Amino acid sequence: DQWSYHSRLYRAAEFVSRTEGFQIVELNSFGCGLDSIVADQVKDILSANHKIHTLLKIDEGTNLGAVTIRLRSLQS
Repeated sequence: DQWSYHSRLYRAAEFVSRTEGFQIVELNSFGCGLDSIVADQVKDILSANHKIHTLLKIDEGTNLGAVTIRLRSLQS
């Protein structure tokens, strides 16, 4: 189903927006089409409840070491 990932992401955003101590970190390898719309909608869901949407865009050329550093800095 082409919508299953997006549906799960919306449900996760709803859960996180209502639950103390949770945040979303989304790793995304696409930046066009449906993914850009979904990212905006997830951001809207979270920001309505004063949560931050963290979106890290990665691709096959991305050094995953940089992603690891970003994730560790978010833990601080």
